[in-house]
Amino acid sequence: MKGNARHLIHPILSGNFPIVFLFLGNYDRVQAQDLFIPVTLVSLTAIGMAFGLGRALKDFSRGAIITTLFLILFMSYGHFYEALKTLLLDSSGGLNPDLAVMPLSLLVFAAGAFWCTRRKKSPAALSQAFNVFAVSLYIVLAGHLVLSEKGLSGQGGGTQLATGDIPSERPDIYYIIMDGYGRQDVLEEYFSFDNSTFIQYLRSKGFFVGDKSAANYCQTSLSLASSLNSVYLDEVAKAAGPDSSGTAPLTAMIRQNSVLAFLKGIGYRFVSFSTGSFATEFPTADLYIRPGRFISEFQNVLINTTPLPLVLGGSLGPHSQHRHRILSNLKRLGRLPAIPQPKFVFCHLLCPHPPFVFGSKGEEVSYDARFSLDDAQLLVGVEMTLQEYRTRYSDQTTFMNQKLTEAVEAILSAPGPRPVIIIQGDHGPGSKLDLESLENSDVRERMPVLNAIYFQGEKLEDAYDTISPVNTFRLVFKHLFGSPLPLLDDRSYYSTASRPLKLHEVTERLK
Repeated sequence: MKGNARHLIHPILSGNFPIVFLFLGNYDRVQAQDLFIPVTLVSLTAIGMAFGLGRALKDFSRGAIITTLFLILFMSYGHFYEALKTLLLDSSGGLNPDLAVMPLSLLVFAAGAFWCTRRKKSPAALSQAFNVFAVSLYIVLAGHLVLSEKGLSGQGGGTQLATGDIPSERPDIYYIIMDGYGRQDVLEEYFSFDNSTFIQYLRSKGFFVGDKSAANYCQTSLSLASSLNSVYLDEVAKAAGPDSSGTAPLTAMIRQNSVLAFLKGIGYRFVSFSTGSFATEFPTADLYIRPGRFISEFQNVLINTTPLPLVLGGSLGPHSQHRHRILSNLKRLGRLPAIPQPKFVFCHLLCPHPPFVFGSKGEEVSYDARFSLDDAQLLVGVEMTLQEYRTRYSDQTTFMNQKLTEAVEAILSAPGPRPVIIIQGDHGPGSKLDLESLENSDVRERMPVLNAIYFQGEKLEDAYDTISPVNTFRLVFKHLFGSPLPLLDDRSYYSTASRPLKLHEVTERLK
């Protein structure tokens, strides 16, 4: 048995290499604990399959080689799927890549297993060579990580939120981020979607709504790093350099943001929700609310590299879990007033951003495509037409309005001091966005956002139509706590997904 154990090296290492590679390639957006379940499952599969085949074939090295072949094909399936999908776009007429990738994968596996069991006379030497190759892959990966210019840490870049006298009775503060929620006039112009009823409802409840408000940045991580620290990202971009491709500094700014640091410093409890996006997960919050069923963003991406989306369905499917998380968070949001004050509630909902899993009445939308948070040109023209995107976005927004209305009613009907509620889009929709080209993007659709602020049922002095998220907490804290920070000029920036900190100002284009 001890002699056979050495043949387990390459099945375990080869099976886990795609997991480790994906993890290190996204180290600034994932958590180490996300590795535990997939690495454990793959390792147990490798051991069990190698031992089982080894006993059946009466040759442990042959069983190990076949196991390695299976795991390589299984863990790389999704990559072949995506590559073939791209190749077939213009010629397949909508052919499902699974119809080609699955038979081809099975054929390669059958041919490899046949060769190993019937043709290969000395498999032990080949198994040892596989061991050397597998170990070499990890050595190369480790060397690349050490030499990477990205590094493994980022520094926050917030501002100090100085205050005057802190009142003894401090209101609850709700910061609700609706991912991809565009401004009313943009939805009317681009989507033929009349959102006036919901906007009028907010105003009837005492919300200020910025009719000309625009996001400061076109991506979630930049937008929230800015709004939660009440600063622009010029210094962070300068320090990282225009060719930086990492988002570690942005993640650090979100996790260690100035708004939260200040509020906790004056006695606020921090309440956060599971979001499905690593950058906005706060598992160390005083109260971290997560649904019973939970798959992280990293694990969803990992599942998509395998054939598992073919068999996962119903409540186990990622689309269903995405629905469950959003519905659960919205339901629990309305129950939070029962928790003793004061508290700062951060709720980032990945909606109405794709994937579109809600119909206009909340019905489940059937999805043939694999689960992803892709948007813009990665979705329009690939998974759906422009009109399909706009129809599904409008339907999803309609249902989100209904659930937001229920949450707002629950919060405002609770006894006690009137709260502060901020409902804000981090950026607008992406039907005309190109994540890698400013020239091919319509920033007039992407940048304008919903920006609504309820200030304890009172008129929010100094609020103005063009106020942008960077000034949200500067304004709110000025009136709540006497913060002397001045308001900044409202500016908007575009950057690509591959170079998020290479900023291009587009403020004038929005006019």
